[in-house]
Amino acid sequence: MSEYEPLLKDDLSCWKCDRSFPNMPKLKSHLQEEFDKLSDQEKAKEERKRKRADSLTHASSPVDKDNSRPDKLARESGGSSNNST
Repeated sequence: MSEYEPLLKDDLSCWKCDRSFPNMPKLKSHLQEEFDKLSDQEKAKEERKRKRADSLTHASSPVDKDNSRPDKLARESGGSSNNST
């Protein structure tokens, strides 16, 4: 009997939840489920992040383009003051 034989006889365990599994196929199936859950969580997180970035981009864009042009405002205000003098 080698020194590793007792380790080979032990149950296998999940690194994330520490559940024990009697054989490799059951552990593999469980690990795939864990990976799928993590993958879904990451996708949802990225989607929330993308939506937040999109909403910030739309909120910062000017609604009235005429107000964002100082040269037009200066001409309009300058023209009205010249007529009153």
